[in-house]
Amino acid sequence: MALPTTRPTDEPDWGSDTVGGADFVAPPDAFQAAGWSFKDRPPYRSVNWAWQTFALWVTHFAHTASKLLTLEDATNLSPAVPTAAALSDGDTFILDESDRGGVGGEVAVAEIAGATVQSDVAVTGDEVIYNPNLPVAYERDGTGLIRTYADPAFPGGGANGLRADPNLVVAWRNGGSPNFVVWTRSTGVILFSATAPGTIHDIALGIGRIYVGFVRTGGVDLRAYDTAGATVWSYDHDGASGAGTEAVSALAVHGRYLYLHGSASGHASTATMRAIQASNGFDAAGEGGLGTSTLPGVWDSSVNSELDTESGGAHRLVTDGRILVGFDGTPIKVRGVLDGVVVATITPPVSGNELALDDEHIYHGAGPSPTFARIVAYGRRDSFAAVWAYDSPDGTATPRLASDGAALFGGFGATGILETTPRIRIAIRPRLWLRVDPAADVGIPYRRTAV
Repeated sequence: MALPTTRPTDEPDWGSDTVGGADFVAPPDAFQAAGWSFKDRPPYRSVNWAWQTFALWVTHFAHTASKLLTLEDATNLSPAVPTAAALSDGDTFILDESDRGGVGGEVAVAEIAGATVQSDVAVTGDEVIYNPNLPVAYERDGTGLIRTYADPAFPGGGANGLRADPNLVVAWRNGGSPNFVVWTRSTGVILFSATAPGTIHDIALGIGRIYVGFVRTGGVDLRAYDTAGATVWSYDHDGASGAGTEAVSALAVHGRYLYLHGSASGHASTATMRAIQASNGFDAAGEGGLGTSTLPGVWDSSVNSELDTESGGAHRLVTDGRILVGFDGTPIKVRGVLDGVVVATITPPVSGNELALDDEHIYHGAGPSPTFARIVAYGRRDSFAAVWAYDSPDGTATPRLASDGAALFGGFGATGILETTPRIRIAIRPRLWLRVDPAADVGIPYRRTAV
């Protein structure tokens, strides 16, 4: 029998006007479980009940749970939009199903034009924040501008980096004074602007703290500020080797721990990586000039020589308090946070220096490959194997990434060969059921359901 290619117009109807009537009676459970025997004559009431139940379920599926919705319709369902679908609590429905035509693992829900090349991206709550010159906040579906973060001390903008959390937004630039600014995220009001001693390489946001890593200047290369702009402590990772180019190049913070990566230290440890106390800057050996920590989980890379192979400074560190992921042009390394020991090594198909992390994936942003900006997702439940890849024709610059577990946000530049408009692309990140070779495959079919 050939499957129908069009949706039927007629629906089965059997006693819909007399649901629960005397002529519609369910047979005993034993008969329902075993069925009628040979030569049995089912009571007409039981036959009516069976056909009525069948017809009611088919009609229910036709109007509710089998609705095939576009992703925009599905995510915008509400009582105020009754035309989207008549869904009831507990219904299961298909959000979207597609082979994406060569756009693997990505559903473009919205695009926000105007982001410059390599614009940083952050997502917090209902807002996506990106950095065209100075930060702006948009609705996470891209539908409207919420606020801008301005500072007259940054003439013409020119911010090079961005970080944000539920409370703060910070942007920095490579030169000038001040070289970073901190705003209240919810209002856009400036909390303070300041000048770190050297060229800033990275900033991390902790609880009531702004951690700034920079080129070693005046005997320090890391500083912690409070939300009023006062220096809480200053740290010297690099030590005696400082010749003006050494730096703390990447930072990540989670709870009580601040993780840093930089040039090989001139201290006795020769450490390139450290986990130090976020509150006071104490480290494993007292090398930073502040004190020695006894807190479990504080370490430096002298405890594992494998870590010392990563010289030159990581471009990005990300952590969720369970793993620490870093990339500096060598393979991506996944570490345990308690001791810094490498638990997995990932060799991406294309070099790049952007990372994002959520409960299910590590995302690596690279470019060009050779003419596209590429994102590859590696599954944390799949032994860090690649599960999908996405090539954007929007630009050859490395995409900037942020994920909150529900969506992946990518910032793409304006030098692409097929499109010339820079943009933030919002990509829903499904749990895919088909593996991908990131060196060859960019199109992956998938289905997402929701209840």
